[in-house]
Amino acid sequence: MFYIFRIISETNSRFGIQYEYKFKCLKCGAIVEKISKNTALPRCLHCYPYPIKDGGSEMENELAVFILSLGVTVKQNDRTVLNGNEIDIYLPELKIGIEFNGLYWHAESTGNKPKNYHLNKTVGCAKKGVRLIHIFENEWLLKKRIVKNRLKHIINSKKFSLTSMLK
Repeated sequence: MFYIFRIISETNSRFGIQYEYKFKCLKCGAIVEKISKNTALPRCLHCYPYPIKDGGSEMENELAVFILSLGVTVKQNDRTVLNGNEIDIYLPELKIGIEFNGLYWHAESTGNKPKNYHLNKTVGCAKKGVRLIHIFENEWLLKKRIVKNRLKHIINSKKFSLTSMLK
C-alpha cells in the first residue's frame, strides 16, 4: 500500500529537530497534519483508516476515523497545546482535544498515572482555550452510539458557531 500526499506547509518546531507538516491527500483531499523527526509519510485517515498510528489502540483509531468522517481536520498525538504532553486527537480549527483513556493504562494503579493526571490535562487545555473531552474505553465499548452522537453534537455546534462568527 502506498500513500499519495502533497506537502502543503512545513514549520520548524520549538521542540528541537522536529518539523510540523501539513499534507493533502491527493486521493480524497483530506488535510493530514503530522509532527515528525523523520520523513515518514502519514496515513490518510479517510482512505486508509487502519492502523492510523503506531501504538494507537484499535478503539482510538476507530474514534479518529469517526471524527474525520465529520469533516474536520484530525491531528493525532499533538504535543503543541500542552507543551510536550500529548493529546490523543486534536481538532485545531475547533480547539477541541479528545483523550481516549484505556482502562488499564490510564488507571492510577496499573498505568502509573498520578491522582490528578486527567484533571491536570483538562485544566492545562482550558488555559489554552482548548476544550478537552475524555472518553474512557468502557464508554466506547458499551455506549458507542451515545458517545458518537454527543461528539457529533459538540463538533457540529462548534462548526456552526465558527461559521456564523465569520459571516
